[in-house]
Amino acid sequence: MPEATETNSPRHFGTGWISGTLSVALGVLGLGAVLCLHFPQYLTVPDVREHYPLPIIRALIHLILVGSFALGMLSVVLRHNKTLGMLGICLVLVAALLGGSTVPIDGDWDKKDVYLGLDYGLLVLVVYSLVFIPLERLFGRLHQDVFRKGWAIDLTYFFVSALMVQITAYLTLQPAFVLFGWAVNPTVQGWIRSQPTWLQFLEIMFLADLVQYWVHRMFHEISWLWKFHAVHHSAEVMDWMAGNRIHLVDLALTRSLIYVPAYVLGFNQGPMIAYIIFVAVLFGLHSCQPAVQLWAARLHLCHAAVSSLASRRRAGSDRQELRGPLSAARHGFRYVSLARQSLAGVLRCA
Repeated sequence: MPEATETNSPRHFGTGWISGTLSVALGVLGLGAVLCLHFPQYLTVPDVREHYPLPIIRALIHLILVGSFALGMLSVVLRHNKTLGMLGICLVLVAALLGGSTVPIDGDWDKKDVYLGLDYGLLVLVVYSLVFIPLERLFGRLHQDVFRKGWAIDLTYFFVSALMVQITAYLTLQPAFVLFGWAVNPTVQGWIRSQPTWLQFLEIMFLADLVQYWVHRMFHEISWLWKFHAVHHSAEVMDWMAGNRIHLVDLALTRSLIYVPAYVLGFNQGPMIAYIIFVAVLFGLHSCQPAVQLWAARLHLCHAAVSSLASRRRAGSDRQELRGPLSAARHGFRYVSLARQSLAGVLRCA
């Protein structure tokens, strides 16, 4: 989408930019869904695909493709540069040539040893976009573009992480199974599982946050680990998508260590799922820019800005290159009302 990143092209309502951008987005979504219908055993998560209501999924794919084509035609009519509109139309035509929403599935839903989470990535991207883009546009403090600087890098990290969901899940679970199987005690697990769901949820959240704090601090204070974590702090502009910029080593090590207490204590599936959903929402809020934010999310924005500044100073960046992180840090600190000790802790951690 070369035109989507142009800042000097007209984007206001009636210029065809909005319809063209939506056409391309829906076209990518529809084409990806059609590919999932063609190769469900390779492009979908086995534990999820069994629960898909296929008639509804097919109807949604059809509406998405029709909508993408109509918006693409509108953009072609309204816009002098036809790139976005034609790209959206071409994506729809490719999806239609592949069978569109009527692609037959010959019952080949058998689980495969290796698969990619394309369906997972598309679903999460749609849900996050529907929630966080309007939230930032309506209540954002910085009034920045959706396609701001570095958006393509963050989107790439997002899809790589989503497609590699099998690998990340393996790297999260397997270390606990192999290294901490000796610590599992059925009596302790039975006592934990007999507790109320809300109490288990709070215990999971407390233990996960405790572990994540020390793992995060370790990534900041150990030089060779910082090289992996610096990727997360390389984003120059913060929004809901920026949090996806995480190195695989950072992601795997953090998640695997967080999972250890949950595995050893044997929490029930219900509170574990509730915690995962809670973290998924909080993950987007941590990097989001709404005017109404939790203090923890504001602190994360400050931490990201200060860490980005520290990373650039380590790399020997000049004063001009440091201006963006410095401005972001000042902006963030104005919105955080924390104790002096907490602020000092953030600066030491950075």
